[in-house]
Amino acid sequence: MTRTVPANVATAIGSTAFELATLVLITQPSGDRLAYTDWGEPLDVDLLGGGSETYEPAKFNELSAFSAQINAPIDDREFKINLDSDIPTANDIRRGRLDNSTVAIGYVVPSDLANPWFYATYDFGQAGINGLVARLEMMGTEKRLEQPVGRTLTANCPFSYGDKDCGIPTRADAWADTHAYALDDIVKRLTGSGIYWFKATVAGTSDVAEPTWPTTLGGTVVDGGVTWTAIRARRLVGTVTASPDRLTLTATGISVAADYYGEGFITFQTGANAGDVRKVKSDNGAGALVLHQAAYDDIAIGDTFEALVGCRHRRVEDCITKHDNANNSRTKTLRYGGFDFLAGENITATAPKA
Repeated sequence: MTRTVPANVATAIGSTAFELATLVLITQPSGDRLAYTDWGEPLDVDLLGGGSETYEPAKFNELSAFSAQINAPIDDREFKINLDSDIPTANDIRRGRLDNSTVAIGYVVPSDLANPWFYATYDFGQAGINGLVARLEMMGTEKRLEQPVGRTLTANCPFSYGDKDCGIPTRADAWADTHAYALDDIVKRLTGSGIYWFKATVAGTSDVAEPTWPTTLGGTVVDGGVTWTAIRARRLVGTVTASPDRLTLTATGISVAADYYGEGFITFQTGANAGDVRKVKSDNGAGALVLHQAAYDDIAIGDTFEALVGCRHRRVEDCITKHDNANNSRTKTLRYGGFDFLAGENITATAPKA
């Protein structure tokens, strides 16, 4: 299908003095925007109709198909940008800070900034770095249409741990004095540290002084009119004591039970990897973690991280036994989303027995 080219753009292309600037507007999941142009000076342009953006000069190479064939179909492409500016940096690319961003491509005649042409929108896919050039896959409409729509029936639960569909709270407020607590409210210590949070199993108003918290799973303490019962904390802060490589580490403060953090996440708080998130492959229950993907930089002794309990999305082992989701404090019902009684491929392909 032939794409309609605005008259001013078509005129510029057909003139002997060809002047046409490419506009690239990247919108990150956070809502922050990065605006670039291949023109030699900044351009203030309202490409999408939501307000003007200042497009800063940058050295990128994504326009060979666009400029050579302006009516080219909108399919998958690559966006390449030289890493010689403050944003994005090599760290931004390799740490995935542009993942799940969208990119709008447009054109404008520099002498007619009020009439830009919006060409297409893409999603950023895989990213990589080759020398001083970042390469980002741009997925077009065809790729979007290949994505599943609606809910897929699977044996394991498809919900993300802790989201509104799952129903399990993954954060707890610090205990407060003389506060009215409802049944199943969850708190963490105001002072000190430990591997337990505390659920209100009898509602009431807390005392003026913080109680002496139980140190065993299921232990209870009466706090004014509230009775608290110890449950395993869903988030803990660990401090690295050893890391022979970027895939494995040992830490204090996170020893709960074997596989407690399996398929969970750690977020580095300090050190060279601060802000990075890594998924946990295995956990021996004594503070040793193996990651699915190596950290980008060396993990140093003393680095701290927040660890979120993992979930392998099984009904009995995880949802009911490990996380007590049948009694979660948000929905009060089991929110398991899997269909674990579905016949698997092996069953459907097996010949009936005689």
